[in-house]
Amino acid sequence: MNENRVPGLLGRTAPHPEETHPRLKLEAFLDTAKLPATPETIDWCSKVVSWPMYLNDSLGDCTCACVGHQLQAWSAYGNTEVTAPQSSILGLYEAMGYVPGDPSTDNGANIQDVLEEMVKTGIPGETEGDTEKYQLFAEIKNLKNMETVYQALYLFGSVYLGINIPQSAMDQFQAGQPWSYTGDDNILGGHAICVQAKLSNGNLDIITWGAVQEMEQSFWDNYVEEAWVVIDPDWVNDKSGDTPDGLDLEALQQAFKSLY
Repeated sequence: MNENRVPGLLGRTAPHPEETHPRLKLEAFLDTAKLPATPETIDWCSKVVSWPMYLNDSLGDCTCACVGHQLQAWSAYGNTEVTAPQSSILGLYEAMGYVPGDPSTDNGANIQDVLEEMVKTGIPGETEGDTEKYQLFAEIKNLKNMETVYQALYLFGSVYLGINIPQSAMDQFQAGQPWSYTGDDNILGGHAICVQAKLSNGNLDIITWGAVQEMEQSFWDNYVEEAWVVIDPDWVNDKSGDTPDGLDLEALQQAFKSLY
């Protein structure tokens, strides 16, 4: 990377306590020992020509912009790439409490709240009367187990991250450099991004601020605070031919139905 870029805004609020906001843990339904090893590279990114900013240069709507980027990638690797209109992403942010024209309500959002809204209501789709919704989601409990992260990316086409952004990340993004840990503990705030590729060097490609950004393992180890997966059974079956051994999709669906 060598292009000069301008970082946008932050807007991810802290995760909810589990005791007040229960959630499913992916590891309870995923047995990596029964799954084949992930490929050296995983790419759910390069087919997408450009990634919209989705107002994240002027609003703290990164949690909602991330939804738009996931929908874009899934459709690109499905049949035909579909880009959610900016108005749909703005509408999702409004559902999180933002009132257009009132800066005092531009307070960001919680990732779990956004995912729940996408399951319950969703956003307007490409055609009139169509709605883009999520079916299931779960949290990755052990952020240190990268094999689980890679399996989640490979199986589900995206991993939705909540991270803490230091000043060094802003500088690295602007300079077109990979995100790495430099010892910077000057945290500016929370941010939401989606992982869309694993590279041959072991780094990850994530989407943020309308661009692809490379992330090194050292950055993950120090700044990633939460990781979630959105599970579309049709996507899983289409990409694998059938639900793979090692993923108890039926149990996950039943548990999710009981929780929500």
